[in-house]
Amino acid sequence: MKKLTVILLFLLGSVLSHAETATPPDLTDQYGKPYSYQNMMGQPLLLIVADARKLRWIGSWEKKLRRTLPELRSYRVTGVLKKPTPTVDDVAKVLRRWVPENVPIAIDINNYWATRFTLDINQPCLVLLNADGDVVAKWRGRPKKSLLREVLATLQPYFDTPTPNLTSSIATAPE
Repeated sequence: MKKLTVILLFLLGSVLSHAETATPPDLTDQYGKPYSYQNMMGQPLLLIVADARKLRWIGSWEKKLRRTLPELRSYRVTGVLKKPTPTVDDVAKVLRRWVPENVPIAIDINNYWATRFTLDINQPCLVLLNADGDVVAKWRGRPKKSLLREVLATLQPYFDTPTPNLTSSIATAPE
């Protein structure tokens, strides 16, 4: 019995470690163009993941973060919580209607990113990855002042743009 337990634990550990290091799927943006995470590897990156119904929060996070960190590298992903699950084309139509053309958003119908990082995408989620792809920090919520301040303070060392006074740019930001 002990031997069977050890074998099962070994197999479970192998499956879990493979899931964490599995290559992310190739996703497309709202225009059907490849929007590849692999092209962004090797440098710090902020993943912004939210349900398709919460797109305004992806935009709100981007806008507020880029005021202070214009060099921010982000990979924007829309997951889908709606049941029955819509098609990629259905989601793409909505994205094309509401998102500016120059803002690609990866369509993740199978919620790979939410599953990989155990994210509840009912609220927008941010995941900071270092250059090696390791998780440095995770946040969940709307870009309110206290959370925005925390996120910016953590992101600052990973991006080259120096910010002389982090608090003044946040203090003027609307909730």
